[in-house]
Amino acid sequence: MDLNPHQERAVSTVGHCTVLACPGSGKTRVLSERAIRLLASHDKGRLCAVTFTRDAAAELKARIPYKRTGGKRIWDRKLGSAFLGIQRSVLDGGWTGAANALAFAGVTPAYLNSREVQGEGDCIQYLTRILELRGPEGDHHQRVAGLLAGFSSWTEQARKGRVELVVHGVSAWLLPYCKNDQQLAMLNRLESSVAKLSGSLGQRLRFLTTADRKQKSAGIHLMTLHSSKGLEFDNVWIMGTEDGNLPHTDSSEEEERRLMYVGMTRAKNRLILSSAMDEGVESRFLEEAGLI
Repeated sequence: MDLNPHQERAVSTVGHCTVLACPGSGKTRVLSERAIRLLASHDKGRLCAVTFTRDAAAELKARIPYKRTGGKRIWDRKLGSAFLGIQRSVLDGGWTGAANALAFAGVTPAYLNSREVQGEGDCIQYLTRILELRGPEGDHHQRVAGLLAGFSSWTEQARKGRVELVVHGVSAWLLPYCKNDQQLAMLNRLESSVAKLSGSLGQRLRFLTTADRKQKSAGIHLMTLHSSKGLEFDNVWIMGTEDGNLPHTDSSEEEERRLMYVGMTRAKNRLILSSAMDEGVESRFLEEAGLI
């Protein structure tokens, strides 16, 4: 990457470094080049970069190998959990996955859980008892009845190895309960992710739900200040240290000061703080820390 003398100086400076840059001066180029050089000379898993804007994060992700730390995986969110949960219940007959899916569809816990409903049996038997005890009226009945009909079909398709039919069927059942375009797009991604895998339903679910497969990958860790709690890195880069961003106007100054301290103290060897002049003046926390 070609750098001018000022950019080269910022990139090659050893130790703590604060970068102040005008709009269009190549600050993201400097940040990414410095990170790339640190990756080349340090333990690949020990570099952390924190950014406060989506645009900056997107540009850094396009230039630097990375892995995201913190936050929920798509499979741990309500829709992802419901989508996989139904398929687990199809596979093993368990009740938990079906119950989570019905909760996503708006069926209340009181409708599903009572002393009369509790008993022995698999998921299909459980759904059958609910329908017998609750009667045929209301939206809850229709949703439980729809899921029961689906289970009868999906279980048979899974037994015959027709996994794609199970995946598409589960997606079709969840579709009416998606509340916005974002959930609809997520459901489409979930369906595509499982359908394009190979193997039995059990093999696909095991592949998707194996947490943190131990693959060592070169790259920086992208995370929020909240997610960095309890972690340490040789090098930490906190971007977006401008007033109005850190401290953020939507939070209390004391809480933001605490988060800034958390982020700064994650660094064992090198801490880099950067701000952009077009985003506002430097954070007051930098002056409080004696850095400017």
